[in-house]
Amino acid sequence: MSKPIVIFDATKTGNRESGLGNFCYNLGKEISKLKHERFEIQFLVHKEQDNLFGSEHKYITLNAIQKFPVNNFKEVALLHACWQLSSLESSNKELKWLYTVHDLNFLIKYKSFKRIYYTYRFLNNMKNADKIVCISNATNALFADFTDDKYETEIIYNGNSLSNITEAKNPNINLPKRYLFFIGIISPKKNIETIFELLQQIPELNLVIAGEAQTIYKRQLEIKAAQLNLAERIIFTGKISEEEKLYLYQNCEAYINLSIAEGFGIPVVEAMSLGKPLVLNNIPAFKEIAGDPALYITPENKEIFKSEYHTYIERFGTSAISKDMETASQKFSWKHSAESYVKLYEDVLFG
Repeated sequence: MSKPIVIFDATKTGNRESGLGNFCYNLGKEISKLKHERFEIQFLVHKEQDNLFGSEHKYITLNAIQKFPVNNFKEVALLHACWQLSSLESSNKELKWLYTVHDLNFLIKYKSFKRIYYTYRFLNNMKNADKIVCISNATNALFADFTDDKYETEIIYNGNSLSNITEAKNPNINLPKRYLFFIGIISPKKNIETIFELLQQIPELNLVIAGEAQTIYKRQLEIKAAQLNLAERIIFTGKISEEEKLYLYQNCEAYINLSIAEGFGIPVVEAMSLGKPLVLNNIPAFKEIAGDPALYITPENKEIFKSEYHTYIERFGTSAISKDMETASQKFSWKHSAESYVKLYEDVLFG
């Protein structure tokens, strides 16, 4: 008797600097390493991604027909849709669905028709789900509030994506001696302009920003930097490799992220694993992941950032905070996440 087939949707792995791409790639890679005695794992990928997790696995290539429900995934028992707004559908009434909910940022990002559309897609996906996973307690609380607590959920944390990177590589840029480091998709919700305002208070401090940028927003940031006389102190690297990312973490004075909405914060865990100081926005997800050792920016302390930052860095260098961060980061493991998801697959398939 053949094993039931589980599809892992890895189609978002094209941009691994995004939280979603990072999640899909690292979780998929760890799931591919595990033995699956009771089911067969297959990976849904784009055409150019065959053998993404090794040639020993089976792959299904994403095409337009899979976004329509007729005659697709006919032989599949479970589909793991790796994000809450997945547009995958199927006419297979026996197919079970597991969704991972990362955030509810569509409520912030979109307005009018787009917000209505994505709200409908989100609620329809959740209605059809056999199992729902949230990536943090913070996301779970937002989800429960938005859905009036209609659904049972599991919480599985993301992992540390630096754990398998053994060699750092200089990204071949002229790095300043002292810099704050940010990495991620550079979009309005990342609130980069507020970092600029903080930077004004400490003239000797610079900012290195890594990641793909939305063109219009990047131009707005460049104009803002020029207006604040910061242009010479800000470096946009564009996309970087994992080895270059490790180098920039290792040599920064602190990691900074003032995003206004996050479901988790993989770069926060990466910085923690290296024992780096953290300057973070005071949002629930960051407080849940980083805990007390971070410096949180609030409306009250933003205006006195210089003194707050100097006190924090001085305290960081004369205490065990760095080591404590490294230890705390160890609970965020992609291997553990993969094992938890595989257990859920079996629970959904076999009860």
